[in-house]
Amino acid sequence: QRSVLDPFLDTLVQQVGRSLQLYYTAGRKQEVRRMVLAGGTSMLPGLAERLAQESGMEVSIANPLARMRVNTRIDVQTLSGDAPALLTACGLAMRSRP
Repeated sequence: QRSVLDPFLDTLVQQVGRSLQLYYTAGRKQEVRRMVLAGGTSMLPGLAERLAQESGMEVSIANPLARMRVNTRIDVQTLSGDAPALLTACGLAMRSRP
């Protein structure tokens, strides 16, 4: 049985494929070998697997909190579920660090 999200995932995978085609037709010489997904949509069930299957490349989900220390009062499991959506916020927070 197809999930309610399947049509959206189909479109998303197709758009990523088109973006890669555009990259290559623009004369880019370097081959893309790995995709890193970020943002809230990257956590959609099955997206990373579908992209890996369609593209033939390694696909991972960004985790900007992977090597950060987290206060013990914070629920790490809940936070890790939101990590890909926090990529931009973490980057901006790190800008002011020496």
